[in-house]
Amino acid sequence: MRWLLTSIAATVFLVSFTNVGFGMWAPTYHYYDCDNDGIPDCCVYCDSLVPPVPPLESGCKLIKSSPFEPDPDLTSLGSCPWSLNLNPFLPELSLDLFPRTPTLPTSPTVPPEPSPPARALVQLGEYVLQVTEMVKCRFFEGRPYVSLLVRSPGQSEWVIVPDVLVDTGADVTHLPGWVAKTLDLDLAACEETQVRGIGGTVTAYLATVEIAVISLGSAEEDVSGYILGSEGKPYYFSIPALVIPGDQYEDIALLGRTGVLRHLKILFEEERLVTIKLKEH
Repeated sequence: MRWLLTSIAATVFLVSFTNVGFGMWAPTYHYYDCDNDGIPDCCVYCDSLVPPVPPLESGCKLIKSSPFEPDPDLTSLGSCPWSLNLNPFLPELSLDLFPRTPTLPTSPTVPPEPSPPARALVQLGEYVLQVTEMVKCRFFEGRPYVSLLVRSPGQSEWVIVPDVLVDTGADVTHLPGWVAKTLDLDLAACEETQVRGIGGTVTAYLATVEIAVISLGSAEEDVSGYILGSEGKPYYFSIPALVIPGDQYEDIALLGRTGVLRHLKILFEEERLVTIKLKEH
């Protein structure tokens, strides 16, 4: 009888421990309404079914939660501004160093994490980027995307251009017009050319910029993302880039061949796996 009672007690303890220890754990996407219209405005990703409580001044309230996978109808939502420290997979890009434009292309909710071989860190404003020898592209609607740091040659100010389509079939890299405005590029001094655009041929300007390949998002608390480099040093190089003024072209951002394939090795290894490495010189 004593053995039976001991077994029952052990079973009850094990079940209780399991419910407490694992029942509330699951990677979950929590969606919040911050303007009281009943429609989700932002997302918080965490490893618990229990949603984070937003600060009162934010006005946000929980609308729904989606365990394990994001809601396919809400993948365009960014992270809630008050959740930046909770949500490393959805970095908030509204800092002054990296201006954000409302017309940027929609990005995947959770980019894949690169595999850095060493912990060499670069501080860019409030962002800490770890130098890596390989960056994995994230996929959205079956196409590979990466992020770029861009600046005028010889200048110190960088801007981040997220969601740049990797298109080795394109001759030249295209950058949104807002990048030229932010960097104060003198388009009048750039070479003028004609390209086929929306509704016919349009005027574009060929500017020289300096870029670095980056990937935002990290599971590590002290790292905001990764920057392509070698031997612990980030790698920057200059390329020609087309800028087409006009609001209808603000979403165009792609990484083409000219000036890029001299420095980068872009490997289409298998379906939904595209990696970017530096070429050996």
